[in-house]
Amino acid sequence: LQFLMGEQGIEAGLISLGLTDNAYRPGYIVARGHLLHANVQQWINVVNRYNGFREQAIKAENSQRLIADIDGIHIRNLDLYGYTMQDARFFASDKLTGWQLRLEQQHLSGSLLLDHQPDVPIALAIDNIDIEKVMSKARVIKSDSTPLSSDALPAVDVLVHNISANGQSFGSGRFLLRSEEGVLQFKDIHAVVHQLEFGELSKNSPCILQWHLAENPKTDFTCRIRSSAVDQALVGFELPPMVV
Repeated sequence: LQFLMGEQGIEAGLISLGLTDNAYRPGYIVARGHLLHANVQQWINVVNRYNGFREQAIKAENSQRLIADIDGIHIRNLDLYGYTMQDARFFASDKLTGWQLRLEQQHLSGSLLLDHQPDVPIALAIDNIDIEKVMSKARVIKSDSTPLSSDALPAVDVLVHNISANGQSFGSGRFLLRSEEGVLQFKDIHAVVHQLEFGELSKNSPCILQWHLAENPKTDFTCRIRSSAVDQALVGFELPPMVV
């Protein structure tokens, strides 16, 4: 941890994790370097604590604070809610409305906005996810981690620009992730997967998937599914084509 001092006090800071560039950015405390392991939820907890300190600094008179910025830290193993993603780069910066986080990995890339107000849902935008590669390389953590719980997951508004498998694009979509009383809900689903369109049944009946995480897990799915190319859609799901 290093600081650049000036006539008015601390002008910049630098957190070096291993051998990194030692360049300062005036007005910022920048973190650079490499980590063997990191946990997404721990990073979110750190951001929430930082937001608390941030509010105190804003209210303090004549306070001079440094803006935090994580400049592409390389993470060998990133724990993403029970899965390990390998060789990822992590960016984060404190914006006007909230923290902007970005993850770049060979088969998964996207950004996440954590609002400074804790009751605002997280905004997650996935640029690309290769389902086949991600799931084949992801490893369920076998430590003493607790089982998946709906209470442990935050509210997230999700937008997926591109879903692919082995480099072949086959869909996109958006939905709202919510959880309550042991039920994980994927609400207001609008998606196109292998030329199948998923959407609301009516204005008062949105497309929703509910995953019950109780002792007897079950899944409820209510949605309208349509396609103008059923035969191609079936082929996309590795089913024989048919003409009705």
